[in-house]
Amino acid sequence: MQQDRFDQFYMLQTRAKDLEKKKQANEALDLYIEIIEHYFPDTDFSFSRAVSLLRDKGDNEKAIAYCKLAIERINAKDMKGDYTFFNAILQELEQKEKNNKKSFPIHKYINRKTLIGALYIVIALMLSFPFKIYKFAFIILIAISLLLLLEIIKRVRKNLKVTMQTVALLVAGALTIGSAAMIPRPEWTSFFSLKPLSQVANSGVLDVPSGTVVGEEKNAQSTTLTKDDLATLQSVYNDDLIIDAYEIWFEGDVVFLTIFAKNSASDDEIKSEASRILKELNAIKGMKSYDDRLGDLYKQYDAKVAVYDEAGNPKFTGVTSRYTLKIKW
Repeated sequence: MQQDRFDQFYMLQTRAKDLEKKKQANEALDLYIEIIEHYFPDTDFSFSRAVSLLRDKGDNEKAIAYCKLAIERINAKDMKGDYTFFNAILQELEQKEKNNKKSFPIHKYINRKTLIGALYIVIALMLSFPFKIYKFAFIILIAISLLLLLEIIKRVRKNLKVTMQTVALLVAGALTIGSAAMIPRPEWTSFFSLKPLSQVANSGVLDVPSGTVVGEEKNAQSTTLTKDDLATLQSVYNDDLIIDAYEIWFEGDVVFLTIFAKNSASDDEIKSEASRILKELNAIKGMKSYDDRLGDLYKQYDAKVAVYDEAGNPKFTGVTSRYTLKIKW
């Protein structure tokens, strides 16, 4: 090696050593690789440091390549070095690579927490059956998938930061708990029923009188609001003590209810009457009703309620939830 190139080589190697002392391993590794590929050193120091840093970094393929190059140069007498050192590392890394190429051992990356998470998803879906699979199930799926992904990453990549993992797990857990809190009470009678699946799925609708043709088209009509339904509601509902007047109409899958309340009525009385009106509409459609919820009609329709006093001044508003089947004021 010429003197000027030797000086450059020596400066680079000295700088690489200093960077290692400063814990700047990546920068030091770049310099060692530059020395190996451009200066062809006659000692194995740069090779040994590059291989060690690559192994620590997890870059086994490059470490194997430089081990083979070092052994080749030592055998060719182009470089002085420890053949045993490079050969031992080479065998170790090749064995690791061979093991990594085997079938993915998924059982090693899933522990009891992730299995419990998967079981929770199944239970959540079962509780939603035979009605629509609620949106909360998809939120739970996202949350548990994130938990599962982080568990796998944590085991595959040991350098995952604990702070990042902790924050992500807390967010996923909050999503899961918040979603689970909105699960409607299970319909255990329908769930354990031995009826055919098609009958269980339609169990939310009242029995159709004998002689009536039952089919998909008829069922679809029975759960769709019409102007006749609203006219029927207005003919059967009347409460002058609390509500002075009200208007109800629908657009698409949204029911709008505007109430003009008596000034003497309390807020709780008005809210109770609003629920009563919506329950009455549910009964007119023949949908399943509950004591403390509005009824199954509001699994298919949203309802928006606006309350005013007798002079037309706004008092408060409310919207229904398809999860709880209640009005949120």
